[in-house]
Amino acid sequence: MMCRSLATLWLLCFLANSSSGQATQLISKLQSRPNVLFIAVDDLRPELGCYGASHIHSPNIDAFAASGRRFNHAYCQQAVCNPSRTSLMTGMRPDSIGVTGNHSHFRTQHPDIVTLPQHFKRHGYHAAAIGKIYHGVFPDGASVTKWDTMGDPESWSVPALRFGPRYYYTEQGIAAAKSIYEKIYRPQSPGPDDWTTKLVFGPATESPDVADHVLYDGQVANAAIERLSELGDQDQPFFLAVGFIKPHSPYIAPKKYFDLYEGVDLPADVNLPDNALPFAGHRSGELRRYTDQPGSGPIPDVNQRRVRQAYYACVSYIDAQIGRVLRELQQTGLSERTIVVLYGDHGYHLGEQGLWGKTTNFELDTRVLLIIRAPGMRAAGQASDSLVELVDLYPTLAELAGLPVNEQLEGSSLVSVLGDPEQVIKSAAVSQYPRAGGLMGYSLRTPTHRLTKWVHKASGLVRATELYDYSGGLVETENLAAENPELASRLSTQLQSLVTSAEWKERSREPEGSQGGGGDVSDRVLGFERARPGNFSNLQTKLGAWHVNAGRALIDDRHAKTGQQCLQLTGGTKTVATLQLAEKVAAESVLAFWAERWTVRKPFSFRIEAKNASGWQEIFNGDQKVRVGRGFLSRVVVPVDKGVQQLRFLVTSPPKTGVLIDHLEIALASEVEWPLQRQTLFQQREIPDGVPRLGHAKDAKQFGYRIPSLLVTKQGSILAFSERRLGLHDHAQNDIVLKRSTDGGKTWSEEIVAYEDGMNSINDPLTVQLDNGRILLMFARFPYGRHARDAGWIKMASLGYDDPTANVLTFLCHSDDDGLTWSQPVDISRQVKHPALLNANTPGAMIQLTKGPQQGRIVTGLWGTYPVTQGGKRSREWRVVVAYSDDNGQSWQRTEFLQDASQLGFPNECQVVQAANADLVLISRNQGGKRFRKKAISRDGGETWTALQEDTTLPSVACMGAVVKGPVKPDGNWDLWASFPSAAGRKEGQIAVSQNHGQSWQIVKVIPGHFAYSALQVSPDQKSLLCLFEDNGYRTESFIKIPFDQLLSGHAQDSVRSKLPSEGF
Repeated sequence: MMCRSLATLWLLCFLANSSSGQATQLISKLQSRPNVLFIAVDDLRPELGCYGASHIHSPNIDAFAASGRRFNHAYCQQAVCNPSRTSLMTGMRPDSIGVTGNHSHFRTQHPDIVTLPQHFKRHGYHAAAIGKIYHGVFPDGASVTKWDTMGDPESWSVPALRFGPRYYYTEQGIAAAKSIYEKIYRPQSPGPDDWTTKLVFGPATESPDVADHVLYDGQVANAAIERLSELGDQDQPFFLAVGFIKPHSPYIAPKKYFDLYEGVDLPADVNLPDNALPFAGHRSGELRRYTDQPGSGPIPDVNQRRVRQAYYACVSYIDAQIGRVLRELQQTGLSERTIVVLYGDHGYHLGEQGLWGKTTNFELDTRVLLIIRAPGMRAAGQASDSLVELVDLYPTLAELAGLPVNEQLEGSSLVSVLGDPEQVIKSAAVSQYPRAGGLMGYSLRTPTHRLTKWVHKASGLVRATELYDYSGGLVETENLAAENPELASRLSTQLQSLVTSAEWKERSREPEGSQGGGGDVSDRVLGFERARPGNFSNLQTKLGAWHVNAGRALIDDRHAKTGQQCLQLTGGTKTVATLQLAEKVAAESVLAFWAERWTVRKPFSFRIEAKNASGWQEIFNGDQKVRVGRGFLSRVVVPVDKGVQQLRFLVTSPPKTGVLIDHLEIALASEVEWPLQRQTLFQQREIPDGVPRLGHAKDAKQFGYRIPSLLVTKQGSILAFSERRLGLHDHAQNDIVLKRSTDGGKTWSEEIVAYEDGMNSINDPLTVQLDNGRILLMFARFPYGRHARDAGWIKMASLGYDDPTANVLTFLCHSDDDGLTWSQPVDISRQVKHPALLNANTPGAMIQLTKGPQQGRIVTGLWGTYPVTQGGKRSREWRVVVAYSDDNGQSWQRTEFLQDASQLGFPNECQVVQAANADLVLISRNQGGKRFRKKAISRDGGETWTALQEDTTLPSVACMGAVVKGPVKPDGNWDLWASFPSAAGRKEGQIAVSQNHGQSWQIVKVIPGHFAYSALQVSPDQKSLLCLFEDNGYRTESFIKIPFDQLLSGHAQDSVRSKLPSEGF
């Protein structure tokens, strides 16, 4: 803090002695705690009259610019809403604050950070927000996605004011919106206007003939005017943030503004710059998501003109609303003591370079509107050509108001430029944008050029470089990095010095015919980094010599797994690439590599053959296993016989397509890095001396661990539960224990005992965390060390609850401190256990409903054995019931037995999950026929159910399976995920996904080896599927973490089986 204060003092002294001294005078003028009116506009690029766009009708913003300081070269830190606004409001760059996407909140990683308005609030200001200031814009419940409604209550003195999400007002728009509403939200009995309470996307444009105040931004302006009128009568200074959402899509404004723009032109530059990387652009998905736009292919000219007209109409509509707010500020007499900031959160493409929307590092997306007016400003109306950034606003406003400057801030104060428009405060601005495959594009904007480096974040390897010259205009036309390497190198050094903790590695290359795989890559790996880019017929590498039919293979320097280059085998007709290995393959070896299919068209074939004593034999068929998708999402691991010295890669695909291969290696199976890594959380171990043992446990020598449950808490912790058995069998004397991880599963605590009584068998942990933060743990208690089998036969005729020594009871306890300590359990058997069942629990997870009329209800599936007598002989069958609570577990109700539509088997251990359409899906073990799992559906919150039927898309062995809801997707839906063993002996775990609310399932991952009971959850960052499962012959319970993008892309489908050793730590 002292260094920063000294720096500020030096700056003021310098300015006081400068030729103008205007900045010092400006600060002096503002020492009386000025108000701040902070106006944010979503997706508004600086295409306005005051910026030289004479075709845009923006009289109010133009007039405001004439009274303030317009910044001609202002830049955002990332061209999308959440990261840009988060960076501005925290004063930190996206990497530093940890927010580089729309689906995360900065307080997850930085709960105590002080935001810009919070800083003013802490120093006596009344801080208030109306409309969209943070990424959240609509009231809670208006959308199924959290990022549409999240704000930051800590920033404001009073709750932020946000209005309803209604977009559409014409007959056509309303019809489309209702259709989308019913598809996404599946209302039971929708009212005619229910759709107006939810965020839905229909047509991309609409021009209703309504008054300004009918639409969202007119309401924002009305509320701002009313609030200014109130604040004008108060002595307390204010920080009032007003956020408008247009011209963000859908592009909707009153008809009169559309009438301002007839005969709209199309852009002249409609292609990506020459030599630009394909991933520097995008497929314009933001526009294509609307019902009246094509999902792929060219966007018709008529559509383009209509969208451009609608965008401009929205600009003029917003201009009118800003004018109303500024007039109220003037009429209340507040102008003379109020700083006014007007900014756009990022720029926008309207067909230029073939792009629609934002989300690039190009000039049109990163350059923003920024105008500041402060009382006492000299040279008002003169523009500044200094490079500035939105991250500069926090220190600027703090300094203008005479507030201390927080240590966290990474921007520079613009006060000197407000005093003198000729001042220059920085030589460059920095933006960034991520891409798939772990890439981050860092972009440096100087007064004349832009340099962008595409860096693989995990390794620091630079994949590509872009260099653009703006002397011919503000739309990039040609990547000059190859033509001007000296300038690219100089700017790269400057960029790296400005990016926090940047450690980038430029990879050198050697001529064709040299050995590959150098650098920091192991000798056994062919990373293709040192080979000369371009086509080859023969290539010598450390791994061996490649021979390819002419023109059918190349070293591709535009794509790679982590470095800069890969091998591309191109199609047309059959490509045959032979690899003569330098050494014969050793025993227990595998061929391993990352691959990407470079086409969705057919014909397509990818095979690998090995030559042994019998000739060429196929060892891999990649026709289905190698997936389309950027980022080398398919991991291939293939056993190769001992002694093989020749491999043949065969590719057939359409012209100019093929297969990309990287990180190719021949290695011992034990040395290969598999796609999954297992952590052993619970492992069989000796029982310490002094532990009392009764019944079947009296001679036990070891603790065993079985029956997992997994929970991710609201604090971001992962809790892994297990039965700790005094012995390994079902009859053991058991306790319930858990381990906690607070770092996403990297490290784990020692065992914590949730419940033990030293006598009975405590079994089947069921867990859930409630909306109020309390964690519930339900479990079964079997008497005196007995378990399901023998306890169930003790008293077949005794079906009551009165003899705890002969009956299985159900208990519930809770934790209010994130699983560290647990309450004494309460017996809830009479509420949840059907009296005819001999036991009544199922391991895994309970759920709390997040949708539908019963939102907040706790639901769990239960099961038990049911005694029957047939032909004078005692027998038993299996039955399933569902229990639910509407008061956070204080009291419970249960259903009767679920009906079984098939007679092919008996339902058993089960779990319930809620789908995105609010249906409850119950998945059950099948104890009888064992072919497929059983499924039932409830549409009333679990009170009634369809009959159980076999789901032919879910294979079954006699074993429990887990099911969980995935993260919310941009369209508001979510996937359902399941895990279960697929082979006799409880082997080969399978991960399945349902993308149609549980109607059918697709296997996307096979986990080799032993896989029995399992539990699933979603990681705290919503990016990975977590699985805790029994393996190693029930001697351990292991934990794995699988990224969803790998599961859905096909990478996780490739797994190692049979000959290969188990994965593990």
